[in-house]
Amino acid sequence: MPLAHESLPSMLWRLQREVGIYPQHASGLKTYRSLYDDPDPAALRRTAEALGLPAQVLGQHTLAGRLGETYNQLSWWDFRQPGRWACPACGHQTVWTRLVLVSACTACGILLSSKEESPTRPAPETARRVQRHYLNALVHGRLADDDRIARWWRLLSFHLCTGWPVHPESGLEPMPRGSGLGTNRELGWRNPDWIAEFAVTGWPAVETVRSFRGHIKTVATQMLAPDLAEAEPDVDVVESRKRLHRRIRAWGLAEHHIPDHVLPDGTPFDGCHAEAIGYAISRALRREVVHATTRHRPTKDELLAGRRPLRQTRELAGINQLLACDAAGVEILTRLAARLAQPGRGERIDYRHRRETLATLRTVPSSILKQLSPALRERKVPARVRANPLGRDAAAWIWIQLAGGVLHHSPHHAAARTRLRSFDRTLTPEDRLLLLEYGYEVLGAVADDVTRQHRPAAVGVEREDQADAS
Repeated sequence: MPLAHESLPSMLWRLQREVGIYPQHASGLKTYRSLYDDPDPAALRRTAEALGLPAQVLGQHTLAGRLGETYNQLSWWDFRQPGRWACPACGHQTVWTRLVLVSACTACGILLSSKEESPTRPAPETARRVQRHYLNALVHGRLADDDRIARWWRLLSFHLCTGWPVHPESGLEPMPRGSGLGTNRELGWRNPDWIAEFAVTGWPAVETVRSFRGHIKTVATQMLAPDLAEAEPDVDVVESRKRLHRRIRAWGLAEHHIPDHVLPDGTPFDGCHAEAIGYAISRALRREVVHATTRHRPTKDELLAGRRPLRQTRELAGINQLLACDAAGVEILTRLAARLAQPGRGERIDYRHRRETLATLRTVPSSILKQLSPALRERKVPARVRANPLGRDAAAWIWIQLAGGVLHHSPHHAAARTRLRSFDRTLTPEDRLLLLEYGYEVLGAVADDVTRQHRPAAVGVEREDQADAS
């Protein structure tokens, strides 16, 4: 008989290991993985007959059998890979082990492990609170209506996509930037120890909408201005904004000098969150520039003129509040404005002109594509992609690089972001120079500008060495 809360596959593996009973052939299954969640009734019946147990008893040790109709409230991101995690103290898996937010054994509270020899250590109390809250909502059919769990998934998705740490001293292994809840089921964020550590900071942060936005503001400040000390409570935001406006007028900075994506350590290729954050910063900076130069503070609709709105989320709401209402946010905008104002007035980029010029660039000529590296030309793309994906990806890449825009505002489909990320990572330095040179030709620029602004560092060092030698 299965132990209390033991999963059906765990019981079968235990029988094989301890008793020498192998019901696998009688059940007609190659593996037991299909018995975790909602197994086929015929396979469950054959397994029960091989063990001499009622099928209803075995069904209670699967997720669907234990939860009934509430099983349908689970989403694909609720699951981790089966057959790996078990309690090192109890020696078996529970029926809840497949769920990502279950990081500890439901019987003894020991952190789940992938190795039998792993030392037994209790899961953090915060992680166990997350687990209890989650399972209670799931068992009672309230999971779909639980706002705190919904905020948890949004916060986790935000940190996975941006690559920003949940806390600077958490010690969590960072996931690849651009990761999401649905990318690569083998990523380490689904591991119990990772989720348990994330819960220590993440669970208090999602207690309320206010705490959620406060966490986003804190993390954004730490990442956008790492050396910025916490603002004093008596700092006057209005005075800070007036100083910013005086500097903008002194620099001669105009709205068309601001790209649609401003994120010092990220690009629109890094995922929808990175794209939205870069656009939010750009919009806040454009608002301050227009306010400084015209004495009129533009509304949201005025800033969106000629642009499609990006999807607004509570994560972006926290960043918008930081940039609009906090002294730290004004300081961040001041630093970014100073960076955009560094070139002389006659050398600054007119991003509005570039966006208008490149709006009709839907593909790149075959004569240019033939010169790209074989790895890029032979890159595999999904079968459902329409004709000429290489030319369309190259055009979208040029748009983002030269127009300083976001994919959502480009003449290219925003669903191509994942494909473009692969395209960007496959480009060689020579490929980048070739595409940028073509983009500058479209804009009416000279090839010397391409070499000066976008040459690889190694090429620059080599030419400096040659100059020194001569």
